[in-house]
Amino acid sequence: MRCKTNEQRQTPQAPPSVAQLFSATPRLEVLRKRIPELDFYLYRLQKSLQQRPPVMTLDRRDLQDSLAWKAQAIALRNTQFTRWVYDTVTRQPLRNEIMQVRPALAGDLPPSIQESCADRCYLVEMYNYFYPIVSRAWVDPQAGVVHRVEHSDAIQPMLSPILRKIAVSLALTQPEVPLALGYPPNERDVLMEAVPSSLKNTACERSLHLCVAPTFVVEQRALWVIVDLTDFRVVGMKWTEVGSSEAAPIVTEKKLQDEVVMQRYCSRDNDTTLGRWSLTYRLTPSDGLELRNARFGDHAVLASAKIVDWHVNYHFKEQFGYNDAMGCPQFSTAAVVAFNGPQFQRIRENAKAPAGYLIVQDFQSPVWPKPCNYRYQNHFILYDDGSLLIKGHQMGRGCGTPGTYRPVFRIFLDQSHSPYHFERWDGHRWLRMTKEGWHLQTPDMGTSPEGFLYRLINDDGEGYGIPPNHQLWSYGARGDSAYIYVTVHHPDEGDSNMPSFGSCCNTDWQQGPEKFLQPPETLQDKPIVLWFVPVLYIDHRPGKEFCWATTVIVDGVARTRVWPCSAGLYLVPLQ
Repeated sequence: MRCKTNEQRQTPQAPPSVAQLFSATPRLEVLRKRIPELDFYLYRLQKSLQQRPPVMTLDRRDLQDSLAWKAQAIALRNTQFTRWVYDTVTRQPLRNEIMQVRPALAGDLPPSIQESCADRCYLVEMYNYFYPIVSRAWVDPQAGVVHRVEHSDAIQPMLSPILRKIAVSLALTQPEVPLALGYPPNERDVLMEAVPSSLKNTACERSLHLCVAPTFVVEQRALWVIVDLTDFRVVGMKWTEVGSSEAAPIVTEKKLQDEVVMQRYCSRDNDTTLGRWSLTYRLTPSDGLELRNARFGDHAVLASAKIVDWHVNYHFKEQFGYNDAMGCPQFSTAAVVAFNGPQFQRIRENAKAPAGYLIVQDFQSPVWPKPCNYRYQNHFILYDDGSLLIKGHQMGRGCGTPGTYRPVFRIFLDQSHSPYHFERWDGHRWLRMTKEGWHLQTPDMGTSPEGFLYRLINDDGEGYGIPPNHQLWSYGARGDSAYIYVTVHHPDEGDSNMPSFGSCCNTDWQQGPEKFLQPPETLQDKPIVLWFVPVLYIDHRPGKEFCWATTVIVDGVARTRVWPCSAGLYLVPLQ
């Protein structure tokens, strides 16, 4: 961020309330004159509503190549892809926009089209502002074929290039922003401009509107400007404390090897063998590192495991934050991108666990641990006894205190032989769940004689026990209050890469997976998926740090100090 002279600086003011902002935000007619991109966008929007189908397309200048242009045209001729572009009752045209068209990466491809689509397909993503729905099509432009179409609600898409510019311009044009900052900002001062955000008691909540949060860092505070791109106005502003950053250096020794990461880990699947374990792994556009088709000896264990999102919530009273995604450094919706490829390590037996193999994938913002930069890790531990530990690590620093992190795990065990039943220990016996639902895990819950709180068991008595999350971690869990959701497996509910998922800022059971429980289906004789959402609390108090990072000076040199936090699921074979 640029330094400001004393002449430029003014006394920062408290940002206005949401109600004040609604009346203070310039009218759309005024904004069109001030923001050329917005004026051009609204002109194109009106034209698109008169087209058949009524969809605002990406310009050739925004597309990577001629095949992307062709893929967009093919998708728009597909009636399944354009199923929701009109109101289902009145048939009035709705506001629809193509957000991205790009080559489909390995992590984008649903299993059913991996062979037919490999290295040939493009992903076309469209956002419907009315419902709202994200529609995705996998298109082979050379063959002129649409291989698959999916529609997902209550999620937010990647922003098109023009929407990114409009979001920044709306924040910079808001008259209260320079008053709050104490100086007139410009585009170079903006962070996190394309990251999905939410603010309680506004239309941004629960992804009803498309909202992002351009952020400005001033010394030890960050100013969030919540921008509603559905209505084109600022709906909220708030300061958060980010702690001292005076000694934080630009990270130069850990530059991302984008091309290598894309070529080796994002554009293809990779197979490996670790002792008796064999598996496939890949980096996804926004679901982190995904493990697939894991086997222990002759036994199929895992169809898929990944963390689809990190929900970051600051200031409990107003409840707003980010939906952080981890993913590939290019063609990605991820806010925090891969730092090199996955690392493999042999671990020794200890008092808590047997020997095994650790797989670590690092994701970090370019100048972490500066304020409003993040670092996450995926950990998979494959033990020699056939057990499996799946963890998410948060390494700080974030954009404010106090706050919480909620990773959203999706775990789909292999059930090609026989579906699993999900059971919970109630203190005396195992209770079987018969319909889709959720359960809250708290630290005071008792466990079965084997030490399990949950278990997955098939009709042959095979399966996995799951001990409580708070018993597992050397980083000192603080009552992780994890929600666990059990849903029937459907390929369009997470088999391929998922866009931003659920609300960043809900403090109850509504973390995203609940959308797959409506209405609840029976679990009888059906393969099931586990969704696991724990909560980790940021603590930057000296001597009590947790989910935190800072830069300290050691022997005259800047060093990063990290107090990580983690949570996850430990799956222990019953037989």
